Amino acid sequence: MKNTFTYFVLLAIGLTALPMKAQWAPVTSPTTGNLEAIDFIDANTGFISGGFVSRLYKTTDGGVTWASFSNYPMREVHFVNATTAYASSHVASQVGTMQKSVNGGTTFTGITPPNSSSYLGVFATSTTTAFFINTENKVLKTTNGGASVSSYTLGVTGSGNQVTDIHFSDANTGFICTITGNLFKTTNAGVTWTLSPTGISASLRSIQFVTPQIGYMGGSKVLKTTNGGATWTEQIIPGVNSITAMSFYDANNGIVVGLSGKIYRTADGGNTWIPQVSGTTNHLRNVYFVDANTAVAVGDNGTVLRNAAVLASSEVVKAPVVTFYPNPVTSQSILSISDMQINDALKLEVYNTNGQLVREDKITSSEFAFQKGSLQAGIYLLNIKDENKTIKTIKIVVE
Repeated sequence: MKNTFTYFVLLAIGLTALPMKAQWAPVTSPTTGNLEAIDFIDANTGFISGGFVSRLYKTTDGGVTWASFSNYPMREVHFVNATTAYASSHVASQVGTMQKSVNGGTTFTGITPPNSSSYLGVFATSTTTAFFINTENKVLKTTNGGASVSSYTLGVTGSGNQVTDIHFSDANTGFICTITGNLFKTTNAGVTWTLSPTGISASLRSIQFVTPQIGYMGGSKVLKTTNGGATWTEQIIPGVNSITAMSFYDANNGIVVGLSGKIYRTADGGNTWIPQVSGTTNHLRNVYFVDANTAVAVGDNGTVLRNAAVLASSEVVKAPVVTFYPNPVTSQSILSISDMQINDALKLEVYNTNGQLVREDKITSSEFAFQKGSLQAGIYLLNIKDENKTIKTIKIVVE
């Protein structure tokens, strides 16, 4: 049988590191409502809110404790500095759905919009210039601190398509992503926006640039650019298709959160993603890197989580490394497993391309001799299991 896979090499497959313990700890939440907005102005002072919770909550100890601060519901809030902030909301509060504070969030005043839509995101590039996105797929811009607002309608197409997030990599260059995977870009501070295809099919919910050249987007997939959004590549997170938000401390260190309490972190610019134990099944809606060690995540039912050692190597257990060689199998191959204790529950299941279990072997050593035996020529999947937990699946060819 011709080897079309060029497999006669080591498949040195390192497993994703497995969580060691509950790395994220819940903190006492100030609300039972769904939390969506989070922003910090320094390592100690931060704010959280939600579009329907009717409050802005504040911490002064890095997210350990939270208290009600002011009466404004917010879908998203962006502090430019310690005094100036802009916020957007699903629903109108006493000051509307576009808001500004000049006293550190103690009070907000309304910015009069040219329509009455719900506002989904906000990003400020200075104390006077801010951009809002809404459910009508419009970009609202102020350059005078909210005294006046201009509107730009994006060319969003497709049923159910809607803008989801906005981010600027510098004062002139900004990006807006949509739920069906469109990406719009401006290079003239929002005067015009043009469609900038990613070339990858994915729903998008979150975007962040950590440098003018390096940026990330998340949704059904995680995408990365290293050339200012000219091209994008997919970052593989096995089994994850529901990223809701992300936060990067720098170009290499980042966190993504998602539905059902999913949290993953990377320390190498997205080349590998390590699952972390959130301790909750509530949907997580946002996350923020407070400093090099600490991050805070928020979500449904008032969920507030904190991790004070988010990048610590001790947070994860070194994962097994599995190699299988030679591949294709002619008579015998070696399944090698390192960094894992061999136990009586460890076994190997062999499935054909129809999904049928055709053989089961007990793995008795870290250098297990896999025999071709009665297997017919073809493609098979080897499923390595420890009790009922799948450790790794490897595709092999039998000649």
